[in-house]
Amino acid sequence: MAVSIIFDAKQKFKKIKSCSFDKGFHSPTNQKELGEILDTVVLPFKGKLSEKRKAIEYSEEFLDARKKHSAERIKTTKEKMLPLKISER
Repeated sequence: MAVSIIFDAKQKFKKIKSCSFDKGFHSPTNQKELGEILDTVVLPFKGKLSEKRKAIEYSEEFLDARKKHSAERIKTTKEKMLPLKISER
């Protein structure tokens, strides 16, 4: 499902470089296939993290992309919150 969402989005928005999903979307297949389409894929793993997975999920790149995820953003009076999970940056 995640791959088809991003595939369709890339048809409309050619510059998409990264995406962020909730924990329920992680699977080895999604990770692999989205990695072939995008530069940065944020698919948090459910449950206890292995040392290798911790290194990935606590990396600066992963955390920065995760902060762009609409559920992670904090609305302030100076900023309008946009319901975007896909980044063209």
